[in-house]
Amino acid sequence: MKPQIYLRLSLLLPYLLWGIALLLVQGLLMWSVNRQVNILRKVFAASPFILTVLILIEINLLSVATQDPSFYSSLADFKDLMALNGRAVVLTLAGGYLCVGIAFGLYKLLQHLKVIKENNPELQPVATEAL
Repeated sequence: MKPQIYLRLSLLLPYLLWGIALLLVQGLLMWSVNRQVNILRKVFAASPFILTVLILIEINLLSVATQDPSFYSSLADFKDLMALNGRAVVLTLAGGYLCVGIAFGLYKLLQHLKVIKENNPELQPVATEAL
């Protein structure tokens, strides 16, 4: 393969990686239809862990695909890969929970402004006039 062909094809890699994440988002959106709010909140809170697992899978698959087999026989190279995995876990979880925190804060703000109304009767206060 010519270097030019490889470099042109490598430009498609980010789109492939984001495509995997977009498939996860679409799957979660389809799964969330007609689910209870408390279940959705739990999945929402766990979503950075799901993203972290996907990122680790992508890192390790790319490392297997791009390295020669002797790469894994070297202890120093293996340690470098594990250090990369560790950094990816920390950064992905930190970034993921930052996004979850912002989204949850916005959710609470929109609830406070009465833009989002709870449609679950268990969570709404009981009207005292009817008693």
